[in-house]
Amino acid sequence: MNKAQLIELVQINCSGGRVSKDVHGKYHPLVLERYIELAYSSLLVGSYEKNPKNIDLYQKVYPSVSFTFDKTRGMHYSELPAKLVELPNQAAIVHVGPQKDHNYGFAPVSSGSGPIFGELEVNLIDDVPEYIVEGTNIYYPNITDDYNPVLMKLIPVFSAFGRLDTIYMPKGQDTALFGIVNQLMQSLKITPEDLNNDNNSKQV
Repeated sequence: MNKAQLIELVQINCSGGRVSKDVHGKYHPLVLERYIELAYSSLLVGSYEKNPKNIDLYQKVYPSVSFTFDKTRGMHYSELPAKLVELPNQAAIVHVGPQKDHNYGFAPVSSGSGPIFGELEVNLIDDVPEYIVEGTNIYYPNITDDYNPVLMKLIPVFSAFGRLDTIYMPKGQDTALFGIVNQLMQSLKITPEDLNNDNNSKQV
């Protein structure tokens, strides 16, 4: 299903009497979407903990992410195109690589250490571009302009999806999502003003 359809399902659930009466029908659309985002991220974290290999199913492809040169750092960098679900081991960054080759990925490097190459031979990876994740930026210590822009496959938060973007939802997980949304509505009070303040703080 797409994002708009999932939001509609949650709205139907809320108005159908399957949530407690004190939360019945009184939520602003943006507030409702925020609850869904929190519940969606919770489901993804749980899915990752059960089977890390399945996390790729939740990815969104960003086919054209440009990079620029940081004179202070002396290397190129890209800004992440979306806020990501907070997963262990930077698992929300599924792939960074050339725009026209989905099978060829750059080598992730831990900040302050060498490349994470596993069993690869050094002479086979000398020409592989590397990347370092620092906050909301990705730095490339040894990339060339020929690779600009790059392709990224990421696990973004719910709000980063467009209304018609497909949202992967395993069978039966929609019910779990409804339950988490219901719990959040009762335990965490969110207002439209809260969301406006949050957006304003991000712009400062």
